[in-house]
Amino acid sequence: MKFLLTMHMPSNQGKPVHQITCEIGAITSINALYLFLQKHDFIMVNEYYYDAEDRFQSAGKYKFRGTSIINCSFIGKIRVLEER
Repeated sequence: MKFLLTMHMPSNQGKPVHQITCEIGAITSINALYLFLQKHDFIMVNEYYYDAEDRFQSAGKYKFRGTSIINCSFIGKIRVLEER
């Protein structure tokens, strides 16, 4: 399950917030993620970038970009990302 995290920290383009598309371990629901975040200051995520150019990719429109560690103090909003 992919989640969209809105982070309260500057983006590379200088905007005050940015968003991260990610999967978080074996988390399979927003409720499970809520309980998980209450116990952790940092989380390890598999980060994905949206690829508008690759419309015919069989795995979807998101490309894996690596593993990142996120400071939960900067997360402002989380929602489940629906695959397009």
